[in-house]
Amino acid sequence: MNNIFVIGNGESRKDVDLDILKSKGKVYGCNAIYRDFSPDMLVCVDTKMIFEVVDDGYCKNNQCSFSDWDEFPAEMYESFQMGGMSVQIKSGEEGDRFSIFGTGVGYETMYIVWLNEEKITPFPNNESLGAGSSAIKLATQENPDKIYILGFDIYSEDGNINNMYKDTKCYNSGDSASPSPEKWIFEMKRIFEDNPNTLYVRVSDEDDNPIEWSGYPSDWSSSSDISSNPPEWSSFDNVKRISYNQFWEELKVLKKVKS
Repeated sequence: MNNIFVIGNGESRKDVDLDILKSKGKVYGCNAIYRDFSPDMLVCVDTKMIFEVVDDGYCKNNQCSFSDWDEFPAEMYESFQMGGMSVQIKSGEEGDRFSIFGTGVGYETMYIVWLNEEKITPFPNNESLGAGSSAIKLATQENPDKIYILGFDIYSEDGNINNMYKDTKCYNSGDSASPSPEKWIFEMKRIFEDNPNTLYVRVSDEDDNPIEWSGYPSDWSSSSDISSNPPEWSSFDNVKRISYNQFWEELKVLKKVKS
């Protein structure tokens, strides 16, 4: 089948012209990428991010896939209210159905969004995967021979958050500490392990060992070239890393970055 690209929001992809990729295959994107680019499928897990996307109206014209998303007919709205739920945030004009979800311990903040023509596909997230890992898993379900993974930087060069959308709504400040990559690495490891017939190609131009790896087992920092994939992935024949130059060569693309 055609190429599949899964786009994370690591800063390594900031100069990539994503529109080129749409002409080369199907594109999955994560979270706030929708602010700048419309992937073929937008994947979100975090409640606040989902609410922002729906409230913005993006789902009316673009395909979205949300974690554990439930919809109810409008007739059930009063029964939710009678059940004692305290709705603090509500969005949209009353329609023929709505979704209700929450965040925080005991769901102190309840979100209700009224729906009309939204293009939303729910997916179960029993493993509590992040948005990036969820996007890779959903792309894998299309049974492709190969999936290119861009913007999955895993780490931060300076120890601070590495994300295209830092210092914006729903994201941490740029001077906040980068989260440990351990969870992402093992989430993706499980996906790679479960799908040996799909080749996962991580596109990356990293050069130096990240600060964050210094606290992990010694074999994490045994390589002098962080451009290789994490050691936890080394046993998989279906995982490899290529540089951006190699990536563009494989796609036979001359223009590589945004104008």
